[in-house]
Amino acid sequence: MLNLLLFPGRAKFQAEKISKSIGGKPVWLIELQAEPWGPVDNKFLSPEEAAKSMDISKLRKNIKFVAEAGFDTIIVWGIEHALLQKDRGHPELWDELKRITTNK
Repeated sequence: MLNLLLFPGRAKFQAEKISKSIGGKPVWLIELQAEPWGPVDNKFLSPEEAAKSMDISKLRKNIKFVAEAGFDTIIVWGIEHALLQKDRGHPELWDELKRITTNK
């Protein structure tokens, strides 16, 4: 996976290759990161600590990368974190995920 992340063109090639190998069927990406990783459980991360591994800019970059790589369906991992942050008064990730998924 690291090679694919370092070489975006290679990721597109791999998505196309996988699709061809299964008869041209759609290729899904499961568990695209939308949740931070930190030294403690996510519910205890400060917004500053969470932003080290996930923020709107990183989320947009991840989505753009996999969309350009040719994946037909992208399933996001970490939506519950975005909802928790929204409930705590930080709706930015939630709003961005909502915007992305509704194409608005």
